[in-house]
Amino acid sequence: MSNQIAMAEFEALKLLAYLTASADISLFEPDLYGPFRLIDAASQLAECVLANDPGERRDFWQAIKAEIDQKKIWLMHDRPGFREFLAAMPGKVAKELAKEYLNERMEGWRVGQNPISPTFHPSSLPRFK
Repeated sequence: MSNQIAMAEFEALKLLAYLTASADISLFEPDLYGPFRLIDAASQLAECVLANDPGERRDFWQAIKAEIDQKKIWLMHDRPGFREFLAAMPGKVAKELAKEYLNERMEGWRVGQNPISPTFHPSSLPRFK
């Protein structure tokens, strides 16, 4: 599996248009619409990644996109649930990043390299709930 995912330039342009228009309109919208637009952009990014075969991490991207698409509409009828959903998402993504980080470190260990840099400290790892 390649760790490279290519985003078509037009897809990037559409996402850029969405983000910049969202930034502009968020000046006038209710407070929670900005976070809604950001999480919707995360869904769009996941869709682009899934369209370009994320390989071993496909299950993660599918699950994240499905959860976002299901729960982003909670803004309209369950604002406390929407806030809890938003608060939980960074931890889920951070766990996936930590897995990748640890996989890279272990791969270095297997090939005889020092997997932990001299500046590494466990406190630099993300904290999870």
